[in-house]
Amino acid sequence: GLTSPDFVALPGQELKLTARPPDEDGKPVGLGTTSFVFVDSRPQQGPRIDLLLGPGRRVLNVLHVSGTAAELAGLVFSTSDDSRTEWRWDLSGERATATGASFTLGALGQLPGPIARGTLGYHLLRSRTGGHQRCVAIHLLERGELVIGCEAGVFLRDGTRLKALSVEPAHSLRSWHSVHAIQPAEGVAQLGVGGADDVKSDTVALVTVKTGLTAPAPGNGPPPTTTPERPSDATFSLFMAHGGEEPLLLEGGARGSPAVFRSALADWARPWHAYDANVRLLIVGRTNDLGTDGLNTSLAARRAQAVGVRLTEALVEAGIQAELEEELPAS
Repeated sequence: GLTSPDFVALPGQELKLTARPPDEDGKPVGLGTTSFVFVDSRPQQGPRIDLLLGPGRRVLNVLHVSGTAAELAGLVFSTSDDSRTEWRWDLSGERATATGASFTLGALGQLPGPIARGTLGYHLLRSRTGGHQRCVAIHLLERGELVIGCEAGVFLRDGTRLKALSVEPAHSLRSWHSVHAIQPAEGVAQLGVGGADDVKSDTVALVTVKTGLTAPAPGNGPPPTTTPERPSDATFSLFMAHGGEEPLLLEGGARGSPAVFRSALADWARPWHAYDANVRLLIVGRTNDLGTDGLNTSLAARRAQAVGVRLTEALVEAGIQAELEEELPAS
């Protein structure tokens, strides 16, 4: 019906429709069930996006980069076959396109992507070749080293591989590239031996790493202290009603009342406060790609603000000091 919400279907998933129109007396008449199985209409995802770090240094299949403006400025992205590609970026509050074999994140005032004057938070770079789209998330930080997430793992600029502290369940790589949506996929990402992440092919997983680790010389460091264990859940998702900012579902599909959503938010945040009393939580509002950029940007901002207010109120009610900081641009 017209009130059915939008949805994303993955290849192999089945949709069943049952028609029950009323008869002359107003009683429903079952006309049977029709099933639809979704198939992959795009057998190829198109050329992958690689990161060029210098002569002979090409990081394959990049999905995410993060760092300060100084670290990000000058990064060169290229398609795997060096084809002329349409690049679309949402950097520094600018939305535009460029065409070429590569895309460079420019410094202050430099095009095509002037990352140095960008707003802290997540931005998006997309490439489109032959009707196929791929995405790279670009996280602009106030401080921190350049971190690169790619097919082979998570690395620093010099090639040092970072140990994974935690890994979230796997998600569909195709949904990530096509609509930048986090959709569940078959299989579960696992934390392997020595912090290696084991992720099934054609999926993407959220991995938590820590940079700048140093070890004191034996006998010269402070005495060991007992610290709370780091929580394993690095993210928490609320699904909103179509076109609105009211929570509809918890991650996993559970429904609830406003009180249930507030309680779930507080239950998730409380261990992080115990782990670090000064912890800062990033709230990101998202929409799908339907509608205009103006409509979606406003809706995403309202969604992030609504969750921030609920989380702050829930923590204060639980006796935890919390405040909502200046809102970051939502995506």
